[in-house]
Amino acid sequence: MPSVEGLGGFFTTVGVVNDPCRCKGVLVVDLCKQVNGLDRSGTLQVVAPDGYMMVFSHDQVLGDFHTYDPKTFREVPHDDLNMILMYEIDGKPLSDHNGKPLRIAIVSSESRYLTEGHNWVKWVNKMVIRNASSNFV
Repeated sequence: MPSVEGLGGFFTTVGVVNDPCRCKGVLVVDLCKQVNGLDRSGTLQVVAPDGYMMVFSHDQVLGDFHTYDPKTFREVPHDDLNMILMYEIDGKPLSDHNGKPLRIAIVSSESRYLTEGHNWVKWVNKMVIRNASSNFV
C-alpha cells in the first residue's frame, strides 16, 4: 500500500503538548477499503494490547476531528486532515515510547494544528470495522 506523510501533533488531558512531527504511515481509509470499506453509519474500533480502545466514526476515519492552535489552544478550522496508521516518526521507526509498532496519527500538510491525544492510539494490534451488515477484523 502507498505510504503518506504529514505533520501531526497532539495534547494530552493534563495539558502536555506533543509538538507537530513528521509522521509516515498508511491511510486508515485505504486499509478499510481492503476489506470492503466502512459504511457511512459504521464505526472503526482501534485496540491496543493494554486494553485501550477508541471507536472512530466514518467521518473521523476521513479526517473530521477538532483541531486547535498550538499556541492558544483555541479551536481552529482545518481543511486537510488524514487519519493514518503510523509506523515512522521524524524519519525513524516508532520507538516503544512512541507506540511501536503502529500508532494512529492525525496529520495535515501543515504544522498549525493540534488534535486531542486520546485519538492517537499507541501500540495498535487490532482494528475492527463494525458495519450494519457485517464486521471485519
